Parts: sequence; C-alpha cells; structure tokens
Amino acid sequence: MEQLDTDTADWPTPPGTREDLLHPLARLIAMLDLPNDTDTQLLKELIRAHPDGDLVLTPAQEDAYQHLAARINLVQSDADVTTRFLY
Repeated sequence: MEQLDTDTADWPTPPGTREDLLHPLARLIAMLDLPNDTDTQLLKELIRAHPDGDLVLTPAQEDAYQHLAARINLVQSDADVTTRFLY
C-alpha cells in the first residue's frame, strides 16, 4: 500500500468540488449550443460564398461578427460584461 501512496503523490490534485469540475464544461456546452440568429446566418452565408477563407466583411457583416463575438465572450466570461475591456 505504501508503494501506491508514493506513486500517486505526484498526481495533480483534483478540483475542489463537483461544481469546479463541471462549470467549465457547462460554459463550453452553452457556447456550442448558442442558437442561430440573423447574425450567424449572415456569417455562415459569407463563409459558404468564400470557401477559400479570404473574407472581406461589409459593414453589416462586421456588425454581425461583433454581435456573435460579444455573445461568445459573454458565455465564456460567466456573463461578466467587463471582461471584454481587459484585453
């Protein structure tokens, strides 16, 4: 049994609670499950029209991108709206 204890001594410590473990996963799922709206539809159409990846955004497409990025940042930051100004 002592051998087992010395082998596991170098293992990283697990998160403190179940919430600590599941909260990042829940944020990722929420981000991936964002509902489609007019902004995402506009950006999907743009990407489909330019499969080579060379995109030039119109003002409307730029607004759509900014809205989508704000939605993703809101989910990733636990709804802390001030985090977008930290970088």
